[in-house]
Amino acid sequence: MKKAILPLLLCILLAFSACGYNEFDPDEYVGEGLLTAFGIIVDENQYFYNEVFVLGHLETDEKVTKQVDGKTYARVKDEKIGSYEELTDRLLSVYTEECVKSILENYDFYIDIDGALYYDLSNDENTRGGYKWIRNTEKTPELEGKTENSYTIEYKFDCGKKDELDEFTFVRVEGGYRLAKLQYVT
Repeated sequence: MKKAILPLLLCILLAFSACGYNEFDPDEYVGEGLLTAFGIIVDENQYFYNEVFVLGHLETDEKVTKQVDGKTYARVKDEKIGSYEELTDRLLSVYTEECVKSILENYDFYIDIDGALYYDLSNDENTRGGYKWIRNTEKTPELEGKTENSYTIEYKFDCGKKDELDEFTFVRVEGGYRLAKLQYVT
């Protein structure tokens, strides 16, 4: 029995070396867990781009409005985001603090009124163009670059009638990785 185990172990070691096991380069590797987390962040980025800030906005109840500084705001009626604080918290789970500040300054049509989230109805007059883009989960993301504090990963997206590739850079912050910008395929 002992004599049979030794040749088996030798075969296993030879199989690993024949498969390039010794050629593993940690600089070209991203673990499955991290890739899964990055995919969730990319999908959240798409949600914010497609549904919240650029191509659309959160659903509102136009029967519940408030006037602020000459503008009419309608209360947001969304199951996941009902207050300005919830919007900010969800953004902070995807983007760096600096990026969240920039997003809320550039897309200033959401405000807090008495703890509830409201949307500026005059913003609907702005023309929204472009295609919604959806991450293609069948294509494996590719590592494009890695530093001590960041990863750059390329993803494939389905955009209208064409496919696009885009790179996302995930920056290490306290508590994990975040994006440094609201990103979209051009």
